[in-house]
Amino acid sequence: MPFKGPAESDFKEQHLFSGLPQILDIRSEIPITVIEIIRKMTNKRPSDRYSSVEEVIAAFDKILEQPATKSLDVSSLLTKVHKKISAAAEAELKEKQAREVYNEKQKVLNYSIHQLFIKFSTVADAINNLSDSNQVILKKSIAAGNASASSLSLSFMGKSIRVSFYNQDIIPNYIKEREEKYYRTSSKHLWHGTG
Repeated sequence: MPFKGPAESDFKEQHLFSGLPQILDIRSEIPITVIEIIRKMTNKRPSDRYSSVEEVIAAFDKILEQPATKSLDVSSLLTKVHKKISAAAEAELKEKQAREVYNEKQKVLNYSIHQLFIKFSTVADAINNLSDSNQVILKKSIAAGNASASSLSLSFMGKSIRVSFYNQDIIPNYIKEREEKYYRTSSKHLWHGTG
C-alpha cells in the first residue's frame, strides 16, 4: 500500500486527498509512459481513469510497439511534465480536502445553532407556561438562509438579549475591525489628553 498511518482514518484521509508517491523517486528506471498509465489507473476521479481493462492493455501494447531507444531529452522532459501534473493534482486534492473540512465545520455549526435555539425555546415555553401572559419572546432570524449568520433574540420583562452567530470566515475580519477601532479611539484620547 502506498499510504501509511496508525489508524484507519489516516489511511482513508490519504486515500481520498493524497496523490501516489513519486514512482520515479522509488524506481527511477521505470519509463515515464508506464508511470503515466499507473497515474491514469489510480486517478482520484473515476471519469479520468481507464474505463476498462482492455484500455489498459491497449495502452501497454502501444508502449511495446514504440521503438526501444528513446532520446534521453524526451524522457527527461516527460519526467518533468509528469511531476508538474502530479503537483497540480496534489494541490487540487488539498483544496478539495480543505473545502470538505470547511463544509463539515459549517454543518456542525448549523446543527449547534439549531440545538441552542431548541433549548432557548424550551426554557421560554416553560416560563410562559408558568404565567398567564407570554412574558418571554424568542425570535430567530437567519441572514440569507445561512444559519451560520443568524441571531436569537430573547425578550423578558422589557429587557432583551441578542445572540448572533457568524460564519467562521467573518470572525477574523470582525476582530481586526474592533482592534482598529480601539486603536483609533485610544489615539484620539491620548492626542486630546483624555487618556
